[in-house]
Amino acid sequence: MSMFLILTAPFGHGHNKAAENMRESLVSTGHKAQIVDFFSFESRYVSKVAKAFYDKVVFEYPSVFGLACQLSKRSPAQELTEYANQLSRRLMEKLLKKYRPDAVIATHFTPLGAAAVVRRDGSVPVYGIITDYYAYPVWAVPGADFYFTATDEVSMQLEAYGIEPNKLISTGIPIGPEFSPRPAKKNTPLTVTVMSGGNGTTLVEGAVRAINAVSMPIVVHVLIGRNDKLQATVEALSRESPHRIDIVGFTDQVAAYMNKSDLLITKPGGLTTAEALAVGIPLIIYKPMPGPEEYNARFLTSRMAAVTALTEEDITYHLLHLATDQAYLASMSACAAHLGKPHATKTISDHILTHLSTI
Repeated sequence: MSMFLILTAPFGHGHNKAAENMRESLVSTGHKAQIVDFFSFESRYVSKVAKAFYDKVVFEYPSVFGLACQLSKRSPAQELTEYANQLSRRLMEKLLKKYRPDAVIATHFTPLGAAAVVRRDGSVPVYGIITDYYAYPVWAVPGADFYFTATDEVSMQLEAYGIEPNKLISTGIPIGPEFSPRPAKKNTPLTVTVMSGGNGTTLVEGAVRAINAVSMPIVVHVLIGRNDKLQATVEALSRESPHRIDIVGFTDQVAAYMNKSDLLITKPGGLTTAEALAVGIPLIIYKPMPGPEEYNARFLTSRMAAVTALTEEDITYHLLHLATDQAYLASMSACAAHLGKPHATKTISDHILTHLSTI
């Protein structure tokens, strides 16, 4: 039995969900696993401040966030990243001393960088999991044993940044086992699920208004999570709607809603994207933010598994098109299913366990 330390960060939901999925997979095979927010290990205040700053920049100043992502590709930024990783070394050493893991798994580049620096001196094995369909250079930190990526293209990006190809394994993003391929759908009327995402008020309001503008019948499920203000807004919009709108609060049945729907309207976060592809449901992507979301959207649209909507009118147009062109909708579903990797979590776990058994 091995003990795994799974490190994440408070920036976005996907890194943490990927960590949870990895923990469940490893525990199910008889091992131990502990998830730790790298930023909260010494002070929860640091993690809260870092998250608040991140959320403010991403959601209120997305262009600034996009610029920061682009600047991270420049040489000085890479040097600063290495410097930051060296500064984080002491914190990583304290983590290793407290938990004494047999291996470290990181789902965010910050703890991965610190762990990889320590690994260079012969510490415990380190594995990185990239949770988007694009890799920025900050992920390419020499020292980790393996890097698990969403696609072959992401692996090639990391190779271009200097990571040895024998350390790159294209597995998909770790998702829950409930996200599995579904039978081909052909609902009458068209059935749509809207997911709010991390900052979903604007997304959901726009999506529901766009749906209300569609003349033909649509069945709508709106997943709003724990958000009373958003629920009140959607309830008001639903009273004006010609369609049947099912408003769903917090639920662990996301996969079930995907399974019974023809389309998903959402933000293209890495985990949400991976889950949708595993099920085989095509997406309407609404206003992807600069940075990883933008690249995830490009990946999906280039593979014909999604369409992008920059305005509410775009959503209405896509809904009208897909409701009347069943062949095109079926083609999008087939493309999504082709890209899906429903067994990614187990594949990553198996690779890690096999590698550990050889060292």
